[in-house]
This record gives sequence, structure tokens and C-alpha cells, in this order.
Amino acid sequence: YTGQTVVEAPLNALEKEISAKDKGIINKKLSINFVPGSAEMAQGSEYMLDALGQTLVSFGATYLQIEGNTDSMGARAYNLELSKKRAEAVKRYLMKSFSLPENRFRAVGLGPDNPVASNKTEAGRQLNRRTDIKVIVAAERE
Repeated sequence: YTGQTVVEAPLNALEKEISAKDKGIINKKLSINFVPGSAEMAQGSEYMLDALGQTLVSFGATYLQIEGNTDSMGARAYNLELSKKRAEAVKRYLMKSFSLPENRFRAVGLGPDNPVASNKTEAGRQLNRRTDIKVIVAAERE
């Protein structure tokens, strides 16, 4: 996954699920990957975020929880701060690109505590340098 965006749920399926849901959390995740040691999104991430932003504009009663993650390399305190910066980078991108209000987002940093792959290999560490996005449907829509 060199510099690629990992997508666990196609956005068209996500839109259908949002339309069908009255209230609650949609647990399918969209993962945005990052450059090592940085809050800079990996190449290709903007495409996924642009599609997600258009979905948010279409469904006004949806909110995002953005969870920043890191690999386990380096000091824990540094990784916690970096993971928060990654979540904030995604939040800022969506707010700026789609004129969305800040109250539709919650950005949290989880550091190295939520790996999706082994931190023993570079490929695994690369998958762990990511931001997961959970979609929250807040209320019924007309």
C-alpha cells in the first residue's frame, strides 16, 4: 500500500447505508494513510476525502469521528500528539474544502494503541499510520 488510500467501504455503499439508517454509528471505516512521522496525507488521500465531503454535504445530519493513529516507532507521547495532528489534518481538509462547520467533526488521537497490522515490518507500520473515519447518523432525515 505504498502511498495509497485504504478503503474498507465504497462510498456509494456508505451513502446507501446512511440513507437507510435512522440514527446511530455506521461502523464501516474509511482509512486515510500518512507519510511516516508526519501529519501529511499520503498521495491519493484527497480523492477519498473529496468523495466523503460530497457525501457529508448531501446528508446534513451526519457527523464524523476522526481517529488518528500511528505506528509504534518512537516515543509514546510523540505518537499521541502526532495522531491528534493527523486527525486534525483530515478535519481541516474537509472543513475547508466543503465549508462544513466544526461541530460536525470530532478529532481524536489514539497513538499506537489501535494497530491494524504488525509493527514489526515496514508494510505493517505503513498501514498503522492512518486516520480512521467513522460516520455517525444523528437523526432522521426527511
